[in-house]
Parts: sequence; structure tokens; C-alpha cells
Amino acid sequence: MYKILIFLLITTLLTACQLLGPNPEEIARQKKITQLNLLFEQINEDIQAKRLSTPKNNNALLKLNEVTQLSPDHPAIPGIKASIAKAYVDLVAPALQKDNLEAAQHYLNSALTISPETKEGISASEKLIADYIAEKDRKAKLEQAQLEEKQAAAAQAAAREKQLAAIAKEKTRIARLTITHLNQAEINARSKQVGIALDKASQIIVKNNAPIIIQAQSNRDYKWLAALLRTSIYFIDSTFTLSATAQINADEPPLIRYADY
Repeated sequence: MYKILIFLLITTLLTACQLLGPNPEEIARQKKITQLNLLFEQINEDIQAKRLSTPKNNNALLKLNEVTQLSPDHPAIPGIKASIAKAYVDLVAPALQKDNLEAAQHYLNSALTISPETKEGISASEKLIADYIAEKDRKAKLEQAQLEEKQAAAAQAAAREKQLAAIAKEKTRIARLTITHLNQAEINARSKQVGIALDKASQIIVKNNAPIIIQAQSNRDYKWLAALLRTSIYFIDSTFTLSATAQINADEPPLIRYADY
């Protein structure tokens, strides 16, 4: 009887120990919960520090993958994805402020990839990027228009400078070829002073025997000057043949010059 009582006591104690001892499934469940809680805390720290996908071995996405492996249907997963997506969205505006469109687009695409159903900030970021591109395009067109305007102005200035240089060169050439200047007022009055000037010019013309140009302000003046000049030359050398060409320009002073010399 005594032995039976001892056996029953030992059996009862063993049964109680088994009932009170750790259950392997419970231990595994508790370990999993501890791991998940630690990962949730680390993910939150990573999001706050903007460690979203980098560094390679320490970032929020990497730890979210670990959570998914431990508990694929955990109810916290969508919220974590939304938080990471929002963190990416928050990086869009600063990237654009630094004129880094590529980075801004990458952040927005990452947000959409991680949590396609998340709408918080997505539309605003898409508008920011669209506005940024439109403004860049507007500025580029404005700068191009300003550049073309400057180039056109520079080309006009260069053309004008070239024109003035050509005019100056022509004036120098004409001055070099000029035999005598005439007074338009005296021509209008058909003054004898014009004849005196032509007499002096005739001697030079005969001596150099070169074609000349009679520059006059009208055909009538040209014909009168040519007639006087031929008469003057005749008295110097009756055999001399005058080769004269008219150049009519109402805006230029009258003169007689060589056609070329």
C-alpha cells in the first residue's frame, strides 16, 4: 500500500510538471512575437532616419521582408508599406528643390511600387513633378528665345558694323579717286565758279587719261556738267576723248572722280 501511494505521488508530480512546463509551440510563438516586435521597432527607426532601401543590410524594406517571411498575413504589413511609401513621397519635393528630377521620379515610383493602393501625397507629388517639368520647359524655351534674340542682335550689330566699314572703305576709295568736289548751290545757280573748277579738273583728267565718273544730284545737272567739262577739255586738247559715266544720287554731294585709278 505504501509503495502504491509513493507511485501515485510520483506519477502526479510528473503529470503536474508536464502540465506546468514550457510548451514548444508556445515558446516558438512567443519567440516569433518578440522578433516581430523588434522588427517593427527597427523599421520605425529606419523610416524616421530615411533608411528606406539603403544601406544594403540595414533598411526598412529589408526588415519588412523579414516580417513578411515570419508572418505573411500580419495585419501591420499594409500600414508599414504605407509608412515607407509616405517616407518616399516626402523625399520628392526636396529632390526637386535640388534640381534632381531623376531622384524625385525614383522616389515617387518607389512609393507606388511599395504601396500602389496608398494615395496619401501621391497625387500632390505627381503634380509637383509635372509642374517642375513644365517650369523647366518654360525656362528652357525662354532662355532659348533670349539666346536667339541676343544672337540676332549680335548678327545685326555685326552686319551693321560690316556695312559701316564698307561705307567708310568706299568713302575712302572715293576720296582717293576724287578729282574735284563741286558746290551744289553753285551748280543750281549755274555759276561761273563751277566752270573754273572744271577747268582745273580738265588738266588733271587729260594728264592721267582715265575714265571718270560725274556724280550729280540730277540728270539735268549731269548733262550741264558734262558739257562744260568737254568744252574745257577741248581747249586743252582737242583730240582728247572724254570717257565719262553718270552717277545720279540726290543725297550725295556732286563731284568728279576717276572710275578707277
